[in-house]
Amino acid sequence: MDDKLAHILKIQSIDIRSDQIGKEKERIPRELEKQREEIEYLSKSVEGDRTVLEGLKVTRREVEKELEEIEAKHKKSKARLDEVKSNKEYQAVIKELEDIKALTNEKEELVIQKWRTSRSRRPNVKETTHNWTRRKRSIRKKRKSSRRRPASSKRR
Repeated sequence: MDDKLAHILKIQSIDIRSDQIGKEKERIPRELEKQREEIEYLSKSVEGDRTVLEGLKVTRREVEKELEEIEAKHKKSKARLDEVKSNKEYQAVIKELEDIKALTNEKEELVIQKWRTSRSRRPNVKETTHNWTRRKRSIRKKRKSSRRRPASSKRR
């Protein structure tokens, strides 16, 4: 009788372990899908931040190029100032120089604004990239351990 009871208890413990493995088997795919979604979200976030930064760099370069063109116009107008013969022409060139100066100030302010924006976004990109990398490693470790668990439970 004790033998039968021992076998029943052993079967019961095997059955309980089998239920646990079945539940784990159901849980793991859901967990993996959740982790894939999280990695995808973080990847998109990193890519989005990098795209924004790249766009800011491109815009800043374009504005800097415009500034160079404006500077060239400014030099030409200043040179023309020496060649002016009438007061009316002089006033027109002065007005042109003032307009160029205002445009230069506007473009320089835009460059500064883009620089500040990109500088303030850089830590976000670094942090998001760091979180993404760290989370990816964590998920890989969980995957490895979850692959090992069923193998270890089969030995019992």
